Amino acid sequence: MELLIKIGDSGSWKDGQVLAAMPDGWLVSPADMLAWIDDGKEPALLASMPGYMADRLRRRVNRLRFELTHTAVELAKVFKIPEDDATNDKNIAVADRARMVAGGVDTNWGFADLRVHFALRVDGMTGHEVAECLEGESSVDHLAIPGGRRRNRVAYETTYDAEKMADIQDKALRVEVDRVTAVDKTIIEANTTTVEAEK
Repeated sequence: MELLIKIGDSGSWKDGQVLAAMPDGWLVSPADMLAWIDDGKEPALLASMPGYMADRLRRRVNRLRFELTHTAVELAKVFKIPEDDATNDKNIAVADRARMVAGGVDTNWGFADLRVHFALRVDGMTGHEVAECLEGESSVDHLAIPGGRRRNRVAYETTYDAEKMADIQDKALRVEVDRVTAVDKTIIEANTTTVEAEK
């Protein structure tokens, strides 16, 4: 299981709180993305993924390849959208291609997710434990007053050395998911920081 966690405090989110959880994912390399986008050569890695995930990537890349090889006028006609929107879609496609061939594509987390937040593999989590990590802290009376974003947090600061911590906390640096090494679920602890309910 992979958890995406908040790094630093921001708004009512606190450091270490779990933002999202996903089954283990894959990183499609920049070289594989270049060959796929420019030459139509699908990565062999797709065969190791569940069908739904491989198909999601295929749809994404097929749409991107279509947008890159057609004019805005053609896109407007095919997708039945205004030409200004088609021009915008074309510009986004060009930017997406540049990002994908420079950094690859992670099947679970977006490019900004891995720069602003941090994702890690956690061993041995049950479905109930994942749900617990994503549960918001609220009172159990009839009012169910919110007390914070999550009732648990990941104590990542106890696991990584100073060099890794510096990388994790650097908002300009994209830190790829380590899918070889997983941490034990004991890294998850009760969240002691509470946030007042919004008025």
